[in-house]
Amino acid sequence: MIAGIQRISEDINLESIAAPVRGLLGELEKFFQWQELNRPARAKMIARHLSELSGAGPAPPVDLFEEEVFGWRAADDYFKKVAHNGVENLDCDEFLRRMSFIENSLLRRLRPRSVEQLGELDALIREAENA
Repeated sequence: MIAGIQRISEDINLESIAAPVRGLLGELEKFFQWQELNRPARAKMIARHLSELSGAGPAPPVDLFEEEVFGWRAADDYFKKVAHNGVENLDCDEFLRRMSFIENSLLRRLRPRSVEQLGELDALIREAENA
């Protein structure tokens, strides 16, 4: 085996591969720069969409919202892998867990609290203010 490696290294002229390797490194640098610029933009876009789906009313606490954006991105990445055959052995439990996360996130936004619940909260706040 070592003799085979030695023979290959003798056949390869380092000068002949230097330019393609430099080209590859340049493309990798461009990719990682793009990744750095676009990943945060993608998180902001997801946060904006989730916020728009929330409708009127107070925004959720930032730490909870960031956690939801992180979960949404993880689910998005997972489903893209599944859709493009990037997952060899599909785990049904993981699929259902991620699907449930998306479903619950959307349902919380599409089914806002009823007015009765908000009325109860207002009554509790008035009661606490008067105490």
